[in-house]
Amino acid sequence: MTWFSAVKAAVAAADYEELALSYPEDKIKDRLEQYGVKMDETNEYARYVAAALDTSLITSETAKKVVAEDAFTAEDEISLLMAIANCKWRTQETTLHVK
Repeated sequence: MTWFSAVKAAVAAADYEELALSYPEDKIKDRLEQYGVKMDETNEYARYVAAALDTSLITSETAKKVVAEDAFTAEDEISLLMAIANCKWRTQETTLHVK
């Protein structure tokens, strides 16, 4: 698994795929720049990286590892899985407080 495919899968698993798909290229470029991530907004994974940053699935430091195509390790996988769980927990907690 690569960082790019892992981030895309994480966005989907955290139920943020619709959010990622809603980002037009100008928003993708703006969000990546805001986090200091140098990535072509037309890259097929750019919208997923931007959404992952906006939802705190990954940090800007992690996004830089993604863009650099660093090796995706077991430790990285665990960290990403924990981030998904935290996002799910935040969403559930928010839903419970709204009811």
